[in-house]
Amino acid sequence: MTTGANILESNHFTEEETYLREDLRKNCNENGEEVDPKLAAEIFHKLGLLYQDKAVARQPSNEKFRSDLEAFCFNVLSTAGVKKQNADLLKLSNKTAKEIKYMRKIVLRKMRKNISRFTVFKPKRRQEQNFIKRMESIQKTIGQMYTKIMKNVFNECIKLFEGLPCKFAIAGLGSLARNEITPYSDFEHIILLENGIEDHENYSKIHEQFRWFSLIFLIILINLQETIIPSVAIPSLNDYTTPGSNWFYDAYTTRGITLDGLMAHACKNPLGRSFETKDKPWITELIQPVNRMLEYLKPDVSLKNGYHLGEILLQSCYVSGDKDVYEQFKTGVNRMTKENKLSSHSQMMQELDEDLKNFDAFTDLMHMRETTQCNIKRVIYRSVTLFVSALGRMYNIDEASSFSIIIGLKENKIIEDEITDELNMAVAVACKVRLSRYMEQKSQKDHLESDATDEDHVSFQLTKYVKMEQIVRYFVTALSLQKIIRGLNYLKLPDNLVFDTKPLLQYMVAYKLGYYDYVILQWRMEQNCPSFSDVVWIKYYVGRAHLRKKSWQKALKVFKAIKTENGDLKNAISANINEAEKLCRGNAEGALLSIPAQSFAVTLVHQSW
Repeated sequence: MTTGANILESNHFTEEETYLREDLRKNCNENGEEVDPKLAAEIFHKLGLLYQDKAVARQPSNEKFRSDLEAFCFNVLSTAGVKKQNADLLKLSNKTAKEIKYMRKIVLRKMRKNISRFTVFKPKRRQEQNFIKRMESIQKTIGQMYTKIMKNVFNECIKLFEGLPCKFAIAGLGSLARNEITPYSDFEHIILLENGIEDHENYSKIHEQFRWFSLIFLIILINLQETIIPSVAIPSLNDYTTPGSNWFYDAYTTRGITLDGLMAHACKNPLGRSFETKDKPWITELIQPVNRMLEYLKPDVSLKNGYHLGEILLQSCYVSGDKDVYEQFKTGVNRMTKENKLSSHSQMMQELDEDLKNFDAFTDLMHMRETTQCNIKRVIYRSVTLFVSALGRMYNIDEASSFSIIIGLKENKIIEDEITDELNMAVAVACKVRLSRYMEQKSQKDHLESDATDEDHVSFQLTKYVKMEQIVRYFVTALSLQKIIRGLNYLKLPDNLVFDTKPLLQYMVAYKLGYYDYVILQWRMEQNCPSFSDVVWIKYYVGRAHLRKKSWQKALKVFKAIKTENGDLKNAISANINEAEKLCRGNAEGALLSIPAQSFAVTLVHQSW
């Protein structure tokens, strides 16, 4: 069990590995993508004798590759001391692959049947509720099928050992625990051992047996051929600790179901990280007795390991094994959360400050029309679900899924019906976009790419998966939610949370996304607005939308009708009127004017996003 760690912790490569690395580099383009998969397969086969496995996916018919892989699996089984050393791990992988394929087929069928696109501009509340319920139902179905598949694999591994030496439980983490997993998502999990086993005289042998158990499970998942090479963290190909050394990108392998990778910022799998790295100079292992696993929740230990580990352990679900062992862990998590309330609040502040920087919906929105690439998992999924989860922890809602947390917040009168609907809709939209993208790409492909034209822009590509109106509402909700999080006093929370529901925010979001037809049509349908100030700025966005649509006369009419005493806005309107008049006369082809930076602050009604 230490050989791989010894290799991985060293950046000193053997002469043979150095030659293989250079051969592979020559076969890759400037983006680190393989030019000739067959030639790469030969190189990976040789590398596989050093870092076992990865050639078969490129040449399944190559008997030499498969023979060596079978020999490797046999060696693992014999070294692990399993009873059934003649077991065929490749056959188990193939069986699991068929179950996964069936799951994906069922999910695709459910999506096509249940999640219909809205056919009217302003969907009625009943249509929205149906959309939310159907999306939640699909996520639950995926969670149940995914869990069953993993449980079946664990049962097969247990059979190989003909039982394991103590009580244990497998707990799922991350999106599986939140019931927001996809049929292509990683399987993040831990192995909990019964309390007291650490005092057994043969504990070291017992612990080692569970390591082999986890390794065999890992081999079965890797043989699904959906584990991309960078996640294996081979230093000669992807050295995450040295700038410029992370050069290889596996564009060939389907990025699908596997364990969390070996990169220093990952390792949320039972084997964890058994070697030190420059960024994380400590060992993390997630095969522990319950009480020792709970140690990771202590503030000093959690911060040492990177707050994300402690945070993700707070939300888990039962997958397999002894339910009593799992319940001991859940009870311990709840107890420690209450006991460490003061320190946990302090830690949560640090976590949220970091999350607000990394998943800032306002910054993402402002760059949406400038970027040619959008990471939907970061921009459309985490910018809401992360903070719904945070509210659940703040208000002691003992639920993991975003939908369940929102119900808990409502039942505790923290949020009113209107906010409940908006949050549920945002979560449903986030899940729908991410799930649709993965199913379409048949991979965990998060990035939307475009050439930045209006026809191909990333914000318009999002409308392949949900309606334009839903994307607008998602960002409005994300902005409002993040504003609330920023303003909360973590030690004295308010009795209820109130969103900013001003129409201006909706118009600003739609305009920044480039949804100009939406802005214009929404204004035509608008009966009234709550304040004169909002009407002025809304009209400004309507005028800008007409300019972007090259409707010069309509833009001119809107701008001239705006009455305001705001100096910044007056200057902006005057400049746009001049531009529109020139364009009407056909005397200018210049670029459209943008809102002055100073007056844009006023656009947000002095709100610090």
